[in-house]
Amino acid sequence: MIRKDWRFTEDGDIELGPPKTNDQGQLLYINRFGEVSTDPAEGGHLISDIPLFIDVDAMKQVVKNRIRTDAPDWMLHPKMGGNLSDLVGEPNTRATGEKGEALLREAILYQGFISSEALNVRAVPVNPETILFYIEIKEETEVPVAYPVLFNLEHGILSEYEVKA
Repeated sequence: MIRKDWRFTEDGDIELGPPKTNDQGQLLYINRFGEVSTDPAEGGHLISDIPLFIDVDAMKQVVKNRIRTDAPDWMLHPKMGGNLSDLVGEPNTRATGEKGEALLREAILYQGFISSEALNVRAVPVNPETILFYIEIKEETEVPVAYPVLFNLEHGILSEYEVKA
């Protein structure tokens, strides 16, 4: 199955694509009456599409959106969210890591996004206040999708972990 998702900025806002143009390369505007023209003077706004992420990038983005939120942040999906804020203030122990793994699994598997067998979440302590959660998805891709994130137990900050070669 090919996955598609809207593209979001790093801040979580929907990203807009390049403005639409007509055959002559002129920018197209839409006014409050729904009329399309090349004249911005009528209170028109540029017409832009929302670009899509496809396949692996879309899968990573869905995972990112799910684990960076807490239930009930999503109005239409009040049970979806990583709820990692529940770990703030906890000691960096095996039990805390296992609780984080369970929270992340629940958020990613919500409503059958992927199969349980395709998901592996592993917690690795980095220092006394940081856990690395290594998320790996082995589904319909030639290479497993890896998404490692760091979670700070003191501040509740979740950040992507970059492997530098």
